[in-house]
Amino acid sequence: MRKLGIIFLASVLFLGMSIMAPPVTAQTPTPTPTPTATPLPDTPIYVQPFNQTVPPGGQFTVDIRIEPVTATSAFQFDLSFDPALLTADNVACGDFLPSPPHMFNPGTINNTTGIIDEVWGVHIGSGGVSDPGAFAQITFTAKHTTGSSPLHLYGVTVADPDGLPLPVYVTDGTVTVGTPTMTPTMTPTPTPTPTPTGTPPGQYTLNTGSTGGGGVTTPGEGSFPRPADSATDLLAVAEPGCCFVKWTGDTGTIADVWAPGTTITMNDDYSVVANFTGQATIWDVFGVITAYSNMETSIWNVFRLIGCYAG
Repeated sequence: MRKLGIIFLASVLFLGMSIMAPPVTAQTPTPTPTPTATPLPDTPIYVQPFNQTVPPGGQFTVDIRIEPVTATSAFQFDLSFDPALLTADNVACGDFLPSPPHMFNPGTINNTTGIIDEVWGVHIGSGGVSDPGAFAQITFTAKHTTGSSPLHLYGVTVADPDGLPLPVYVTDGTVTVGTPTMTPTMTPTPTPTPTPTGTPPGQYTLNTGSTGGGGVTTPGEGSFPRPADSATDLLAVAEPGCCFVKWTGDTGTIADVWAPGTTITMNDDYSVVANFTGQATIWDVFGVITAYSNMETSIWNVFRLIGCYAG
């Protein structure tokens, strides 16, 4: 409603200025080329770590991180969690906003409904912030009930130094409350000389994961050694009622971030996440159309996300 109010006010001011403006003698306009604005890519907003397991009664902290694609001056989000599994203890300002001058509001914690409402911060000064960092740090305590709780970000708004909203791409997190499985002690048996751990020379490690709504089937989810400079297959499969959106993380060498089936060239250790949704946003559709216009993806992925947006 606030956005609609701002748009309505701007429309009324524009109409009033048009009515009050003096008449202008009609002249034949000289056609001028219309500049084409280059759209900014989405600003990644995500929970880190995006997946972790904690013991019952254990306390842990997650970061709400931002990786600006342009100077950023304001940030706002809400977060929901399962109150049957977690208790939110505290919301603190992270390292993204520089030392004062800035304003930070830790929001309101409701451990009955499982909602942290209206966490926001503003950088006071010119230029904004361009370095990635943790906008907020949230401390939770796990209850003595096992299960998995989503950490769902919503109502996310990011603005530039002029107060204009920036497109964002949000990745939620998951926390599993459980007791580690104890392995029975067995009589030791002689073993060969251990092979040094770590990634062998000439190889890099590919770490894969996914959000709710699907999974990575090739090569799977976890850590996988791969030959250096090799093209490794990636395949993400959505659950019924959901659709794949795109790959995020270390995507610089992924052939097509919008394709569920693609490849990544292993020039280093990389971590990638397959993102799924029940319904694509208009920003998802805008992003894939932009990628298609830059010949970075296929028309099939455009139609796929438009179908997911239309429901």
